Amino acid sequence: MRCPATLSPAAPIPVSATWKWRSSTPAASSRFESLGFAKEARLYVGGGGLEAIEGIRDPVERYDLKVTWDKSHAGAGKIRVNFALGNPGGRSGSLSLMLPPKISVFEVDPRNSSGQGTGPVLYKEWKLTGDVTGFGAFTGTNDPGQLLTLIL
Repeated sequence: MRCPATLSPAAPIPVSATWKWRSSTPAASSRFESLGFAKEARLYVGGGGLEAIEGIRDPVERYDLKVTWDKSHAGAGKIRVNFALGNPGGRSGSLSLMLPPKISVFEVDPRNSSGQGTGPVLYKEWKLTGDVTGFGAFTGTNDPGQLLTLIL
């Protein structure tokens, strides 16, 4: 015996999404500095495996990570974030990103009104994209036009 089934569309979920550009000022960089980074970084390896990675000498999937901020040119509005990547069994090096003048901000909030709930927005993403300079095992990333995107 078959049971009759009725399908009714689910009520739409109200979602508020915004995307905007914000200035990357020294005050904004202090916000970034307060963020904690993991002590380990993982190299994204697609289906081609490590052999398909270009621009990194002797790549490995995991690197020890140390992040430092260079504000020696902050007066000129230039702040650099340095990612030192090391691996006891492989080569080490660093990637250096000059903070761009603007950052991309994307936010999604599924609540349908500001009066509902007291929790934070569901998703917030900051994207910083700028020229990258590689050192050590990462000197192969120094091609003209090579960019690094940091997603926070």
